[in-house]
Amino acid sequence: MTSTTAYFDHGATSPLRNSAYEAMKPYMMEKFANPASAHRMGLEARHALDSARDRIADILGVDSREIIFTSGGTEGIILSLVGAYIGNKHRGRHILVSSIEHSATLTILDFLKNEMGAEVETVDVDRDGILQLDDFERKLRDDTVLVSVMRVNNEIGTIQPIERISEICKLENIIVQSDCVQSFGKILTDLKKLDVDIAIASSHKFGGPRGSGFMYVRQGTYIKNICESSHEFGLRAGTVNVAGAVGTSVALVEAIVELPGLIPRLADFRRQLLYCINNTASDASINGSSDHCIPSTLNVHLPGCEGEVLVQALDMDGIEAGAGSACHSGANEPSHVLTAMGRSRLEALSNLRLSMGYTTIQEEVDRFIKVFPGVYGRVRGTDK
Repeated sequence: MTSTTAYFDHGATSPLRNSAYEAMKPYMMEKFANPASAHRMGLEARHALDSARDRIADILGVDSREIIFTSGGTEGIILSLVGAYIGNKHRGRHILVSSIEHSATLTILDFLKNEMGAEVETVDVDRDGILQLDDFERKLRDDTVLVSVMRVNNEIGTIQPIERISEICKLENIIVQSDCVQSFGKILTDLKKLDVDIAIASSHKFGGPRGSGFMYVRQGTYIKNICESSHEFGLRAGTVNVAGAVGTSVALVEAIVELPGLIPRLADFRRQLLYCINNTASDASINGSSDHCIPSTLNVHLPGCEGEVLVQALDMDGIEAGAGSACHSGANEPSHVLTAMGRSRLEALSNLRLSMGYTTIQEEVDRFIKVFPGVYGRVRGTDK
C-alpha cells in the first residue's frame, strides 16, 4: 500500500497477516502431503491440522471437536443451514431469519423453501437495522426448528441481540445459527456467552487466507452430512486445506489478542471520518445504529450522491471504499439491508461504506479527510 492510497474496504477483505503467511508456507511447499495419508509426511500434515483446530478452540474457549474447517463463510452457511434443516425437519419445517442477512444465507434458505419444503419467514428490523425482538417472539411457532440471525451485519455494522435470541430459543429447543463472519476479529465474540448452536467464520475477514474458514458446531447439535465423507467429522468432502487451516488459526489468535488495543483506535478513526463527512455533507446520516455497532464500519447515506459513482471517484483519488456489500458491487440494485430498514430504492443507492481493519492507520484517515470534500463536491455537482 502506497502513501497515496487509503484502504477502507476491510469489510470485503483484509490483507493476509505476515504471521499467517509464514505459518502457511511449509504446508504449501515442503510439507504438502494430504493429512489423510498414512505415511510420515501425511502424519505431519495431520498433526498440523489438529494443532490448528486446537489453537482455534483454545482461543475461543470451546472443544476442538466443535471446530469444522471450511472454505469460508458461504460454505459454512450452506453446510450448516442445509444440514441442520435436513437433520431436524422431523421436528418442524419452520425457519426464522432476519430480513438483513447476507445474500448467501437468503439464497440457501430460498433453496430449502423451494426444493425441500421449508417454511421460511423473515423477522423485521427497525430503522437502525436491529432485529425487533417483539416481532421475533411473535413469529416463533411450535414447529420452528431453526433460527438464523447474523451477529454483525456486513453492510452497516449493527450488532444483533444474539444472546437474547439464544435465550429464547433454548427454552423451545430451537437451533440457533449465527453468521459471525463480520464479528470474529472485529469485536469480542464469546461463543459461550452468545450461546449459539452454530457460528460461521471466514478467515480473510480477520487477516487469514482467502478460501478458508470454520464452523463452530456445539456438541449435541445434529447436522446431517449432505455428502458422504470421512473429512471434518464427516461433515465436509474434499481434501482438507492444511495450509489454510494453519493460517486461519494463527490469524485468529493474533486478531483476538490485539482486539483490546484495536477497538478504541478504530472507534476514534470512525469518529474522525464521520466528523469529516458531516462537515462536508450537512444532510448526511448514518445507516445503522450509532450505539450498537462495530467500530470498524461506517455506512452513511448521502442524498443526491450515487454510491457507486462516489466510490469510483474516490478510487481515482486513492481512496478504496465500497457502497455496500462487495458481493453485490456493480449490480446497480438497492441494498436489501437498507430497504429492509425503510430506505427507498433511491435512498438505498446513495450510500458509502467505509470499513477498517488491523492495518488501518492515521495517515489513511487523514488522506480521506483531505480528499473527500473535493470528490464529494464533484460527484454531487456542488464544487465551485
